[in-house]
Amino acid sequence: MGALVLNEVDYDNVNTDAHEFVEIYNGSGAPIDLSGLALVLVNGSTNAAYTTVDLGAAGTLGTQQYLVVKDVAVV
Repeated sequence: MGALVLNEVDYDNVNTDAHEFVEIYNGSGAPIDLSGLALVLVNGSTNAAYTTVDLGAAGTLGTQQYLVVKDVAVV
């Protein structure tokens, strides 16, 4: 899965917001099936995982497409 890149990450900024998003980019020349893959969010202070998002629900990420995983409050 070397073609998937965490293209942009907005994490919980202290005293400014509590809503995160991660943008995943498929830079390969072929669609990538996301079945069996997950994004795990980890608390940087405690190293404890606090959320796991199953990427398989998104299906397939097309060539040079982006997938944004976000809190519902992010606009």
